[in-house]
Amino acid sequence: CRSAGRAQTQPSRCQSGTCVANTACAAATLPRRVPATPHGAMTRKYILNDKASPAVVERGIDALLRASGGRLRRLDGYAGGVKVVVRADAAADSDEQVAVISGGGSGHEPGYAGMVGQGLLAAAVCGDVFASPSASAVYQAIRAVAGKAGVVVVVMNYMGDRLQFGKAVERARAEMPGVPISMVVVADDVALHPHPQPRGVAGTLFVMKAACAAAARRAPHQEVVAVANAMAKKVKTIGVSLNDCTVPSAVQPGATPPPPRLALEEMELGLGIHGEKGREIVPLETSERIAGIMVSRLRPHVAPAAGEQLVALVNNLGTATPAELTQFTADALNACDAASLPVAAHAAGHFVTSLDMHGVSLSLVPVSDAELALLDAPIPPCPGWKEPLVHAAPTAAPLPLAADVETSAIPVPGTPSAPADAAVVERCLRAACCALVAAEPELTEMDKQVGDADCGQTLKQGAEAVLQAVERGEYPLADVATTLGKVAGTMEASMGGTSGALYVLAAQAAAAKLRSGGTYAAAFTAAVEAISFYGGAAIGDCTMQDALIPAAVALGEGQPFLAVAAAAQTGAASTAALRAVLGRASYLAEDQVVGVMDPGAVACARWIEAVVKEL
Repeated sequence: CRSAGRAQTQPSRCQSGTCVANTACAAATLPRRVPATPHGAMTRKYILNDKASPAVVERGIDALLRASGGRLRRLDGYAGGVKVVVRADAAADSDEQVAVISGGGSGHEPGYAGMVGQGLLAAAVCGDVFASPSASAVYQAIRAVAGKAGVVVVVMNYMGDRLQFGKAVERARAEMPGVPISMVVVADDVALHPHPQPRGVAGTLFVMKAACAAAARRAPHQEVVAVANAMAKKVKTIGVSLNDCTVPSAVQPGATPPPPRLALEEMELGLGIHGEKGREIVPLETSERIAGIMVSRLRPHVAPAAGEQLVALVNNLGTATPAELTQFTADALNACDAASLPVAAHAAGHFVTSLDMHGVSLSLVPVSDAELALLDAPIPPCPGWKEPLVHAAPTAAPLPLAADVETSAIPVPGTPSAPADAAVVERCLRAACCALVAAEPELTEMDKQVGDADCGQTLKQGAEAVLQAVERGEYPLADVATTLGKVAGTMEASMGGTSGALYVLAAQAAAAKLRSGGTYAAAFTAAVEAISFYGGAAIGDCTMQDALIPAAVALGEGQPFLAVAAAAQTGAASTAALRAVLGRASYLAEDQVVGVMDPGAVACARWIEAVVKEL
């Protein structure tokens, strides 16, 4: 027992030697920890034809289509890894109605594909189990539903999803300049606060529902984006589970299961929907106590403004029984009342699951009357939203708490664009690529200390591929926008990892800005902003942005080119004194990385300097 500091073999007999009563004490009656009887990974049995991904995903999609009665279709692209579910009538009204799409890894059913339907998503892009879909699959989904009204892409805040969906968005923007396309990232998980990049979890359902309802009312593109962003900013979520989840392909007959992460008397607070470790492992509590803990963690992050009401989403993470979910829902609503957070409406059920995870998540969002009407908008039942919100009269009026003050974006001034001289463009391209090739040994040595030693080689591969394409005459150098788009394609095929994805996004964003009439300075700023948006990095995070952002500011202010290069070099040098917030370097101890410049930032300073010498 706990008083003896060892596992109790028989709960009815206290063996601590300290109990003076001939009865079981509270410590002795706690359930024992039994490593030989795992409560989680590798022990689950599945009723499936094929446990391997992608077969399990494809069969699931086909089953969903059969059950839809013709309301849903899929794009015919399984052979190429395209697993996209679309509303059968999505293309018919795409010129009048904004198409909202979403997606991500499978294993969260009904999740994304279950939210496709009338008044909901126009399309959902499914990756393999817990794996982001490819940028190509996302691009095909956008093309399938895009019309004059535009497209809004809703993505959970996971790096893989942000990058793959981001690449598709930028490619679509560059190739369809007349179609407005926006991406909204949802980061509602408060479990790891104050982490700079919270995860996206079940609260994303509220963002989807509100945006889709606005689109169904024929709201213009920017209004749908505003609705989605407002909901994404306000919704907050936390989860709890009694076990981690089991990926079907990991269940091997006859294999010895690993020790469980959680004992029978433990629960995990704040774990991710892919089984990622959570905030902490704590003793298992009653439903009422669990609800109270979760509401107390949400309370500091939920501040209804005057006139706003709270809406709650109780999400079954997988295998919680109906009895458990019903009781927990009531306990969660009571806990909200006790915390002066009365809930005006709620939904409970399977929304965003994590395979066989036995747990629940609770999402809270303050909404105006107009936003509540969007969440309440009637839709035909579908797997991802089966019932309308349940309304209950609040037991107390919401407190008129002050809303957060939003800062306005400061416009970046443009500069006159330089002539699109093919010879100048070629010299700049060659100079930038040669600088990266020459810097490979230096970048590799830096990355050995702060990363995984691949930064220099990745950039060298991309640079050499671009140089070869220049030699073959593949780029229309007098047309800078088209050249940048083709350069993005070259890098996509030759560069892997995060660096490759970010350089592709930057080139695509710059191409799109030039096609819309922007100056070169504006295009450079758009590229840098795309890296911040999709990669999540800001100045001071010890990334390539510490070189690029100062350079973009200097160029936007019309400073001389030499000053632009100097700003990039100064920014890169500053990373030696910074603590990494993102990337592999953020996982290392501070004394292991401080004093080493970020190789990504140094690379940017090198190619910017090389380009400036050609101008």
